[in-house]
Amino acid sequence: MAPSIADENPSFAVSTFRTTVGDLGRGWKATSGVRIDQTEIPKMADVMGRKILVKAPLRPQIDTSAFPYLESNERKDKENQADRVSSAHTIPRKFRCTADKIEYPEDSRKGASNPLYATASRDYGKEKPKQHQLPERYFPKSNAFTKGFPVGATRMAGLKTAATRSNVHSALDRFY
Repeated sequence: MAPSIADENPSFAVSTFRTTVGDLGRGWKATSGVRIDQTEIPKMADVMGRKILVKAPLRPQIDTSAFPYLESNERKDKENQADRVSSAHTIPRKFRCTADKIEYPEDSRKGASNPLYATASRDYGKEKPKQHQLPERYFPKSNAFTKGFPVGATRMAGLKTAATRSNVHSALDRFY
């Protein structure tokens, strides 16, 4: 067995160059000391499937039949949702754009077709994307968190150092 840092009188080399992590052992804790190639490693989908999802808090049930606009918005939101991704905490949205609808404007700069001024970014933009190059889903960021903030700008709590000018006469200006 290799000398440990916990020994009464470790050698100079051990006390100088050996790490405390070295005492933990070389095997993975998940494999119970068995070599990694001799044990079964769970798939990522199985690991993520065991993830505990926090349930949403109970909210009052509201009959939305009196609000058709609200119902149509909720229906559109459900239609835009893509399949849940196990590694993401939010539900993605469908990327509704198709490759045949993408159009780039013509380059109107003088000398744009001159090969002397060609750049790599222009080469990328010459060709329209194919359908398999477009994403199927995306994760938009909403402003739902900041919607709950109070309306208006924050109060200025800094020190005001400008002089207060009088509208009547300059003798009434206050410089404090």
